Amino acid sequence: MATTGSHPTLSADDRSKIRQAIIDKGLIPGQQAFTSGAWWTKATNNWSQVCNGGLLSGAVAIADESPDLAGSIIESSKISLQKGMSMFSPDGAGLEGLTYWNYGLRYNIYYLEGATTALGTDFGLSQLPGFSVTGHYRLHMVSPIKKSFSYSDQNADVFGAGGVVLWLARKFNQPLYARFEYDNFGLGGVESLLWYEPSLINSTNVLPTAAYFREAEVVAMRSDWKIRMPGTQASKTEITRLIMAIWI
Repeated sequence: MATTGSHPTLSADDRSKIRQAIIDKGLIPGQQAFTSGAWWTKATNNWSQVCNGGLLSGAVAIADESPDLAGSIIESSKISLQKGMSMFSPDGAGLEGLTYWNYGLRYNIYYLEGATTALGTDFGLSQLPGFSVTGHYRLHMVSPIKKSFSYSDQNADVFGAGGVVLWLARKFNQPLYARFEYDNFGLGGVESLLWYEPSLINSTNVLPTAAYFREAEVVAMRSDWKIRMPGTQASKTEITRLIMAIWI
């Protein structure tokens, strides 16, 4: 993003150094990881999202001058990320809680947006099961006192996810996501500038007051959206450290 945005103001020498750094420190090690079958290339958690999102961003930045390397990264990463995004099936939950959901999803969106902008397609990845409704998960996991349901690697703290939520709201026509974020955490940050639309915060839709997120095995329940909520979680996955968590 920084390279693309500042490209016209950089000297030829600066552009050359940045391009070579992307290749030497990112894309070549990434290509070697794909070739050797490194564990993260088969991961179904945020490692897949972060690594593939970074590699795709680097690949499209240098594709005009190193098309073979960029093409190799693009082909390998779309297969790898498809495995990573299987975590969202079937209901969009984050297996490790909101913090890692936010962290991984940010890079996931870098991948999808970068591919769409540069290549005209996201290879159908945004249509994978559960991804279109993953924004519901964030809303259900945050209480009216702005604390998170704490399970797995998640404590009670909630970090703003303005850019992530705005992108989801626009992509899947879910303005309620944006309204919820605006009301509770604000919409600051560079990514919010990229994806903000005034119409997104005018939603008056209301979600159901209870939700069950399969695979993560998380249930959230409340009588309305203005009171504290009980939630339960029972783990059956290796990545989730806690056997059971209850918050009321």
